[in-house]
Amino acid sequence: MHLARVVCRRCERSITGIEDASPDVRAFINRLSDYIFTLTRYVMHKREMCDTLAKQAAAFATADE
Repeated sequence: MHLARVVCRRCERSITGIEDASPDVRAFINRLSDYIFTLTRYVMHKREMCDTLAKQAAAFATADE
């Protein structure tokens, strides 16, 4: 799930550089990323898992910027 969010965020950054990209597409990708993040947190909470994967994914995502 974290990897899916990272890919979604990369897509969002790529779309930002495209002038012809629809604002609706940008908003959808942004909301999709938010949804994946929230879903991941929920699943981890239900499974009583530690949230270190979220910290690692965030560090990985910011390393690309």
